[in-house]
Amino acid sequence: MKDKKSGKAGRYCIERLGFSNAVQPHDVILHAVSLGEVRAMTPLVCELLKTSPSCSILITTTTLTGRAQIEESFGDQVSVTFLPHDIGFFVRRFLKKVRPKALMIMETEIWPNLLSQCAKLGIETFIISACLSDRSQKGYQKMPKTIAKLLAPIHVMAQTKEDQARFLAIGAEKVTVMGNLKYFTILPEDFNYQVTQLTKGKHNYLLWCLASSHDGEEKLILEHFKTLKEQHPHLKLAIAPRHPERFKAVRNLIKDYGFLCQARSETAFEDFEFNHHDVWLFDTIGELLYLYGVSDIVTVGGSFVPIGGHNILEPACLKKVITTGPYVDNIMEMVTLFQAHDAIEILTHETLDDQMAKLIEERAVRRRMKNAAEACVQQNQHALPYVIDALKGALEER
Repeated sequence: MKDKKSGKAGRYCIERLGFSNAVQPHDVILHAVSLGEVRAMTPLVCELLKTSPSCSILITTTTLTGRAQIEESFGDQVSVTFLPHDIGFFVRRFLKKVRPKALMIMETEIWPNLLSQCAKLGIETFIISACLSDRSQKGYQKMPKTIAKLLAPIHVMAQTKEDQARFLAIGAEKVTVMGNLKYFTILPEDFNYQVTQLTKGKHNYLLWCLASSHDGEEKLILEHFKTLKEQHPHLKLAIAPRHPERFKAVRNLIKDYGFLCQARSETAFEDFEFNHHDVWLFDTIGELLYLYGVSDIVTVGGSFVPIGGHNILEPACLKKVITTGPYVDNIMEMVTLFQAHDAIEILTHETLDDQMAKLIEERAVRRRMKNAAEACVQQNQHALPYVIDALKGALEER
């Protein structure tokens, strides 16, 4: 649906039927459904390229933003194409042409024809960083025999013991616990340089970042920013909407609130400065890490509306003060861990002004939260070697 809204869906329709120049023999297929999964899979791809340079990699995705991120991150080091529609003929033709030794699917994408064709063709298949909510578990349990048959030959590498138990309950047999690949963040080579440039333009202002925001969240944060800025004139705001098709609407909203706005698409990093602007609209794709790098307080979106929350681990890896709204079902395991270490603040509509004022005013609180976030990340960085070992084992067997 997002691709349809972007107006570019037709460009790659032929790939969605399994036809592209990339559909040729590769050692491994890595599938990441969209931008978030592509980013989470990035450390795995980087490690494979470094430790197994002769391994040919085909990365598949289902969204334009995911594809763009793959091309930007890896260039011609990997091949990229859309995953074909889950129709038996197209999937089988695709797999027989690629002839992979292994397929690794990021998180939880259960495509019936893809999984069944992999089993028939003897392709070692993994679901990595696998997660399964209570709601999804109940849905799959409505067709127990079908799901059990699909998952029986699949290596499910779950994020948590709770996810492991849910997969076992729906009929998976080979289920282990690996943790979460999202606890790794690969920084761009120019990260330090670009963040230094941005920091010069930030001057001595305190930067509050709203990241991956959805409709309704920008209005909420702008309302509170208006109040907070009256009390704390050194506070500035950056907004990075989740979906590119909303950039223009968010820019108009910022102007409606009377704030002077600069757009990242119109401002080179070396020209960025906050002396004459209140709000920075981050209207580009694939550059969020730079924004995190220069921010002081990060509020991760998809959490003030019932979306379920987005990845909090990238700002944690960069040792930032992390906040979210109350809707965090999708990231509950991470949030619970961070709450146990006082490494995150859950903001509510009623108390947001007071909560943010405390973070703005008390540097010691911000320092404690940043250190705690970094510690949470460091405690959970065993997932990547676990996956690499499993993949290398599968490749050596063929």
